[in-house]
Amino acid sequence: MRRIAELEKLSETRYVSPYFLAPAHAALGDLELAFSRLEEAFAERSNGMTFLITDPNLDDLRPDPRFAALVRRVACRDAAPVALLGSPVHVRQAGLG
Repeated sequence: MRRIAELEKLSETRYVSPYFLAPAHAALGDLELAFSRLEEAFAERSNGMTFLITDPNLDDLRPDPRFAALVRRVACRDAAPVALLGSPVHVRQAGLG
């Protein structure tokens, strides 16, 4: 609980990705808020989302169907431009990457 308060206080003056708040909320059993933070991180394209699949701090969330759905959305969002346009060069040229 103290760690969450510290991160919330820090976020008043510096950027703190909601991704890093999600595991703390999950550890306290507040899965709704943890998923809400992950949704915020997804919406703002947080770099932390690259660790979604491997981050052991999110283990409490894995059994929830929302976790698998989020993983699919992250994978589709990141892969779709390359699949549609053919290469990372085309993605950059199209202003998508």
